[in-house]
Amino acid sequence: MEGSSSNNPTELIPATVPAIVFDSLFQVLRSEGFAVGLQDYLEYTAIFQQYGGDRDRLKYYLAPVLCRNKEEQERFYAIYDRHTTGPESLSPNGRPVKDGRPSPNFYLPRPFRNFYFRALFLFLLIGGSKGIQLLRHRPHIIPAVHAVTQPDTLDNTADVPVAPRRTGPVFVAKELPPSTDSGGEKSRVIALGSPVEKENSVHSTAFAWLVVLGLGCLGLSISFFPQKKSNFLPEVDLATLRGDEVPLDIPFPTQDDLIQKLPALASLSRDLRQPIPTEIYRIDIQKTIRESVRHYGLLEPVYQNIERKPEYLLLIGKGNELLSQLFRWLSQALANEGVQINTYFYPEGAEIPLDGAEYYSDGAADPINMYTLRERHSGARLIVMNDGYSNPLPEGLEYWNTDEEWSDKFRALSEARAFPNGYYPPENMDLLREYLGSEDLFQWVCALAIYPSIQWEVLIAVGNAVLADRNAGRLLNYTSLRRIVRLPWLSGATIPLVVRTALLKKMDLAAEIAARKALLALLKESDELIADSPLADEERLLQIYTQSFVLYAHDVRRNRQYEEEAKKFMSLWNKKKIPDLATVIYLRNQDREWQTPLRSVDDPQKPVDANRFLNELVARRVISDPRIRAFFRNAALVCGLLLLLLILFKDNIAGLGINKTLGVIETDYHTNDITIAVPLTDCLKKRAIRGQLTVSLVNYDNNRYIQAFSIADKDSLNVRFAGITMAGKDPEKATFQLILGKDLSIDCPYKEFYSQYAVVLGAADCDSSEFRPAAPNYYPRQGHALTQ
Repeated sequence: MEGSSSNNPTELIPATVPAIVFDSLFQVLRSEGFAVGLQDYLEYTAIFQQYGGDRDRLKYYLAPVLCRNKEEQERFYAIYDRHTTGPESLSPNGRPVKDGRPSPNFYLPRPFRNFYFRALFLFLLIGGSKGIQLLRHRPHIIPAVHAVTQPDTLDNTADVPVAPRRTGPVFVAKELPPSTDSGGEKSRVIALGSPVEKENSVHSTAFAWLVVLGLGCLGLSISFFPQKKSNFLPEVDLATLRGDEVPLDIPFPTQDDLIQKLPALASLSRDLRQPIPTEIYRIDIQKTIRESVRHYGLLEPVYQNIERKPEYLLLIGKGNELLSQLFRWLSQALANEGVQINTYFYPEGAEIPLDGAEYYSDGAADPINMYTLRERHSGARLIVMNDGYSNPLPEGLEYWNTDEEWSDKFRALSEARAFPNGYYPPENMDLLREYLGSEDLFQWVCALAIYPSIQWEVLIAVGNAVLADRNAGRLLNYTSLRRIVRLPWLSGATIPLVVRTALLKKMDLAAEIAARKALLALLKESDELIADSPLADEERLLQIYTQSFVLYAHDVRRNRQYEEEAKKFMSLWNKKKIPDLATVIYLRNQDREWQTPLRSVDDPQKPVDANRFLNELVARRVISDPRIRAFFRNAALVCGLLLLLLILFKDNIAGLGINKTLGVIETDYHTNDITIAVPLTDCLKKRAIRGQLTVSLVNYDNNRYIQAFSIADKDSLNVRFAGITMAGKDPEKATFQLILGKDLSIDCPYKEFYSQYAVVLGAADCDSSEFRPAAPNYYPRQGHALTQ
C-alpha cells in the first residue's frame, strides 16, 4: 500500500526486469555442454532481483557466472539470444506470456506424450496417405518422352498389323480442336455390343487404412514395444565436478618400466662412472719394489694419486610437471647403471633465498635449505635441468664446484627444439604434426586428449598402447618424450578445451580404441591406491564409465564386458551430468564434422553420435507384457476380418444405408480394353505416312494412348487399346475421342463405356481441301508409341 514500508522482497524487483525463465535457460545450457550447479541458480536469482535494465543487456551480467573464456562467452551470448528472441516470452512458471498475461496450458493426451507413440502415429498417418495415393484407382504411368525421327527404311510388306503395345497415359495440356465442319456427312464412332457394367469394390481409402492399421498392429504384436530410458538405465549418483573446475589427480601405479632405454644412455653411464683423481697420495708398493731393484737395492719410493667415484648433484626444476618427471626417470636410469647421483627438486622460476627450505629430495617429504645442501654434497658435481626458460641456477649456486663438461652433456639431454608458441595457434594440427616429425608420435599426442588431466603415468601408458598398436614401440624413449613434454599446452594441469577438442577430432580409430583400453586398465589398477579420497574415487569411476561406454558403443557384440559401466555413463549422459565438456562435444558430434568410434547397434559399419546410439540401444529392449501383445494381435485380427468381409460381401453392402454414410463400397468402372474397327478407305490411306497410320485415343480425363500400324495391303484395322482407365468418369462426360493420322478427330458420342467400337468415315472428312498431311518429323517408329 502507499505510504507504508514493506519488507516483502518481491517489491524490490524493478518493473523493467525482463521475463526470463532460468530453469529452461539452464536446461538449454546443459544441453550445450555447460555445467550448471546450485550456486549458479543462487547467483542468477540475485542478479535477476537487482537488475533493472532491458532484456538484451542482462546477458552481459549473467555470462561471467558460467563462462571461463572468450569462446564460451560467445556461445553463451548466442544461446541467450536464441532463448529470449521471439514474440512470446516466458513467465516464471514456464507458461507462454502474451501481452503480459500467461496463456493457459493446453492438455496433451498421455499417449501422445510418449515419443514412440508419436513416432508410430506419424508413421501410420504418412503410410496411410501414401497408401491412399497408390491404391486409388490406377497409378498413372508417366511415359518417357521420345524424340522420334523419321526412319530411313520401312517394311511396307508386313501382312500382320503391328502388335499393339500398352503405353502409359500421356498428359495433353490442351483440348484437341474439333474437326472442321464442311457441311457434309462427318465421321462417327458406333458402339457395338452391350455397355460395360460398373462393379462394386472396396473404397481405396478404407482399403488403405485397414491394410496399414492391420500390418502396423501385427508388427507390434510380433516384434517389440520400446522400453523407457528411465527403466533401462541404472540410477547413478556421482558428485561430479563442475565444468570449470580442474579434475582431481588420481594416483596411478608407476609406468616407468615401459620406457625404452637408448644405447646412448648406457654410453653416458659408462662415462659418468669413470673415476676422478684426488689430492691425496699413497705409496705404491709394487712400483716401489720394482724401482728399488732397478737401483740395486736403494729405496726408491713411488707414489700414486688416489682416485674415487664421481658424485653428482642433480637439481630438477618443478615448473613443468611432465618435464620434471622425465628428468627424474633419467636420474633413476643413471642410478640403476651404477652412477652415484643425488636428485633434488626445486620450484622453477622462483627466487629461492639462501636460507629458504625449498629443495626436496626424491621421495622425501621435508625440504632442506641451501646450507644443508652444501654440507651434504659439497664435493659433488652440480647439474641443473629445467625447462630452459627460467634462470638456469637458483640463487646461491653460481659458485658451486662444478664441471662444465658434464653440465654441457646434461644440458644437451634436457634441451630440445621448442614448439612454436605465440604467433602460431596451438590448435594447429598441421604444425603439431610437423613439429613431432612422425605420424606415430602425432597419434600418441592425440590420444592424450581422452583423459581430462595431464599425468605422467597416463602419458606413458597411452603412448605404450598406441605405439604398440602401430608397431612403433621403439619410439617410447627419452628422445620422443622430451619432444612431447615440451609442448606448451602440456605444462599445466589440463589441456585447453580448444586444443583437446582438435586432438580428439584427429585421432585414428585404432589408436583411440587401444588408448582407451590402456587407460581403462590403468584406472582399474589404481583402485587400491586411493585411500581416503571419495572425490578422487568418484572421478575414477566417471572415467571408467566414459572409457567403457566408448568401447562398448564401438562394438556391442564383442565388448559386452563393458556393458554395465557403459549403461552408467549413458544414465549420466541422459541426465546431462557429464562435466567433461570436450568429451561431450566429441561424442555428440552435432554437425558430423568428424567420426567417433560409436557405431550403430543394427549396423556396425555405420557411425552414429551418442544420442542416436542410446536411442537405438533402448529401442532394442522390450517390455514382455502379454496383455500389450494380445491387444495389438487382436486389433490386427479385427482389421483383417473387416477387410475380408468388405471384399466378400461388397455387393450386399453397397445397397445398405450404412454404406451411404461411410462410403466403404464404391461403384465404378474398372480398367478395361477397347477394340476399335477402322476401315482403311482411300481417304484414310492418304493420311498415312510411308505406309504407317497413327491411331490415337484420348479418354475422358485427357490421357492419350497412341499406336502406329502398317496398312500395306489391308482393308481394315482392328485396333486394341489395353489398360484404358474409366474410373471416376463423370456420367455426363463423353468417354473418348479418336484421332486418325494427324488431324482427323472423331468424337465418341457415348457416355457409357463399351468394349467394342466401329468407325464410320464420312465424306466431309475426306475433302481434299481439308486434308493436310502431317509433317514427317511426327512419324512414329513401327510398334512404338508416339509421345507429344
